Amino acid sequence: MKIDKSHIVSSSLGAILGACSIWGISALSGNNAASPFSKKAELTMYEKVADDPDGDVYITPKGKKYHTAWCYILRKSDEMKRASRSSVIEVGYTPCRKCKP
Repeated sequence: MKIDKSHIVSSSLGAILGACSIWGISALSGNNAASPFSKKAELTMYEKVADDPDGDVYITPKGKKYHTAWCYILRKSDEMKRASRSSVIEVGYTPCRKCKP
């Protein structure tokens, strides 16, 4: 029996695709802890801070700074939270250089 190069290539490709399929199924079902699909969803800095109606500073979902109520940077954001200064500093926010809260 004679084996040509195209048979070897197609057999190798089949083995690779089969291994990828098995890995993909186990990753999607959660059986493989090291897979990129089983990444844990971590809370963002914004989600870690509770909304406080008595708070003295404001934060935005995408920002890493806290602001005063009159800061012009807040106008660019559609969403914001009011929180206490101590709670936002604890999570990692730093003061805005423009409004200097």
